[in-house]
Amino acid sequence: MLDPKLIEILTTGADGALTIVTNGPAGPHVVNTWNSYVIIDGNDLLIPVGGMVHTEENLKKDNTVLLSVSNRDVMGLRYKGAGFSLYGTARIETEGTAYDQISERFGWARGALVITVERTVQTL
Repeated sequence: MLDPKLIEILTTGADGALTIVTNGPAGPHVVNTWNSYVIIDGNDLLIPVGGMVHTEENLKKDNTVLLSVSNRDVMGLRYKGAGFSLYGTARIETEGTAYDQISERFGWARGALVITVERTVQTL
């Protein structure tokens, strides 16, 4: 189960950026999306894929990911504003349950980025 504070960050208030880092031949590759685009499904985060071409290529060779997510409206460790680093594995699905959930909400999505969260660290 995901940390309740992380769920609060993803589902509360103003939209924040979520950063996804994959490992590629030229080093780390970074893409961003919005917190409000995330569908929480147990320990998986489902994210619509529009572009993410380099991300998709990187995941074929190394499926590990690092994410950074924050929300200024959620109480953090000491002050208002909370954030997490998330570590896990990912894949892109273009059919199946995860894709169905994403395409239902985001008609423009060509796939679902399915991130299985393995470890979280609250940073803020």
